[in-house]
Amino acid sequence: MKKPKNEAINSDYGKKSREELIQELEKTYLEYNSLKTAFQQINTNFQYSKDELSKTAEKLKECENEFCNIFDNMFNGLLVVDIFTNEKGEPYDHKFVRANKISEKLTGKKVVDVIGKSSRDLNLEWPPELLYQLYQVTKQGTPIEYERYNEFVGKYFHTQVFSPAPKQLAFVFDDITERKEAENQLIAAKEKAEENELRFRAISDQVLDGIALADMQGNYVFVNPSFCEMTGYSETELLEKNVFELAVMKDEPSMFQYIKQHKDGQTVRRRRKLIRRDKSLINVDINGRLITINNEEFIMGVVRDVTEQMRVEKELIAAKERAEESDRLKTAFLMNMSHEIRTPMNAILGFLDLLKEPDLDDSQKLEYINIVNKSGERLLDTINDIIEISRIEAGETRVSEDIVNIEETLQFYYDLFKYDAELKGLAFRVSQQVKGSSSIIKTDKQKLENILSNLIKNAIKFTSKGSVEIGNYLEDDTLVFYVKDTGKGIPADRFDVIFDRFVQADMSLTRAHEGSGLGLAIVKAHVQLLGGKIWLQSKVGEGSTFYFSLPLSRESQESVGENYQPYPDQQDNTTILIVEDDELSFQYYEIILSPYSKLIHERNGVDAVKTFEERKGDISLILMDMKMPGKLDGFEATRTIREKDKDIPIIAQTAYAMEIDKMKALEAGCNDYVTKPVSKEKLLSLIAKYSKSKS
Repeated sequence: MKKPKNEAINSDYGKKSREELIQELEKTYLEYNSLKTAFQQINTNFQYSKDELSKTAEKLKECENEFCNIFDNMFNGLLVVDIFTNEKGEPYDHKFVRANKISEKLTGKKVVDVIGKSSRDLNLEWPPELLYQLYQVTKQGTPIEYERYNEFVGKYFHTQVFSPAPKQLAFVFDDITERKEAENQLIAAKEKAEENELRFRAISDQVLDGIALADMQGNYVFVNPSFCEMTGYSETELLEKNVFELAVMKDEPSMFQYIKQHKDGQTVRRRRKLIRRDKSLINVDINGRLITINNEEFIMGVVRDVTEQMRVEKELIAAKERAEESDRLKTAFLMNMSHEIRTPMNAILGFLDLLKEPDLDDSQKLEYINIVNKSGERLLDTINDIIEISRIEAGETRVSEDIVNIEETLQFYYDLFKYDAELKGLAFRVSQQVKGSSSIIKTDKQKLENILSNLIKNAIKFTSKGSVEIGNYLEDDTLVFYVKDTGKGIPADRFDVIFDRFVQADMSLTRAHEGSGLGLAIVKAHVQLLGGKIWLQSKVGEGSTFYFSLPLSRESQESVGENYQPYPDQQDNTTILIVEDDELSFQYYEIILSPYSKLIHERNGVDAVKTFEERKGDISLILMDMKMPGKLDGFEATRTIREKDKDIPIIAQTAYAMEIDKMKALEAGCNDYVTKPVSKEKLLSLIAKYSKSKS
């Protein structure tokens, strides 16, 4: 049995001496006093610590109250959460442990409904990457901040996060929804502006009109490619220039200054001239107006090059004026034609009626007949002019090559018009420098005679006193004819238009004289067809000289000189078959030709073919009327004869003057043709030509 502890001690004390006991007692007492002193010190210290603790507790309470006051009255929302981690130490959720009053206002969620609940309890979904990033704050102690849209409350927040304790986070956040929406609107507006700018630039790059933008000092700040192309400058060059460097300045205020002074936003339209890079000028239409971009004023101009348009407009106006002038001249021409046809017809019919009077003596009859003849010639000239100008306009005029002795031709027209000139008291002269073999040329005889006839007639017609001279000369390889008069002369401003058809019919100069007014237009057309030129020299009150040239080569002179045949001047052994259904026309041919040839007359194509077959050996030439009654007209009769004889000369006589009718006659087999009324000289010349070739 184990003895009690006290008994063990007492037994030990019994074994010791008194001194030992006293020593033990003293030792124990000393230890007691030491412990007592220590206790007293501890007690004293404890009392002090208790007081300090109490003070600290009071200060802590004051701090807590101050913290709570600050916490609850912050302008920022404040949330404190504890992080939940799994067994791997990975965060998966958090619990709200504290929230201030302002967070209730910012989130719209009451604090009592949030504190103590986890995100899952509140159906909040945190992105895993954000949750991990937040957990790193608790581990590393480095604060972070971010902006994020919170779907739970439908707002944007700016949040600062720090870790006040292990696995604990504090969120300090502000509602930035309005700012964010403003930013989004600004971004959207910027994107819209950029889109509009891209759209504007795309449009401005494609439009044909120039677009330019200048600041209020006139410096270009934007130009599109069309404006660059229009002015000849590059974009870089233009952006270094001022609008006044390109504008043609006038005394009137500039369009730019006008827009600056009248800031009413209205579009100002002006037509101006611009100076291009190469110093040339272009006409432009400008639509300008004041615009504001980012609270800054600019002047924008839309520029269209109308140089070509203005040229076309001028041409259209000129064409319109020419058309109106042409209509006016044609009206005057028709009135003149009516006068030129009715006047000689009146004389013809009137004096033919007077010839029926029984009491007329021979001198009166001869006078009346001469008047009828003269009126008939005038009427014929008018009809010939109308037909010829119609042929020219229709392009039916062809050039033929005839052997012409210009010395004889000029002498012939001198003899022909000498009487008319002397009748007016005019001196009429001929001056020929081209004579002999040099005067034999190859050209269209009919057109040359028409040119000379018209010019000489005009010279005599418009000369009341003085003289008329006709002549020719050689200039290099060109044969030049001229007709000079001392008449009224022609104003210099009429030199070009005087050769236009219908123009003379309207000139006051011609209204006092008879004539169709088509003569010079026909002359010019014929000269050009012959490859020549026509010009004039004239002075009002002193007279005029008309010149026309014909191309000439030495080879042609030599070759045609040998083949030239003169008109017949005595009767020969030729027999001519005249096929003509009109008795008066045959009588005319009979009078002209009977002194030179034997004549056979048939009135239709059938009899003509029959007679030719019977007397083929006797007939030297056939004069064939192309329009006749019966089974065979002149065309068919010619074809039939040509089948039987390829060589017999056949000259067509036709009242049709159009080129197509002449071509039909030649295609049918005729060698040549004359038009009614038939010229005696023309007919005799042709008969001489083909009779010689036949022999």
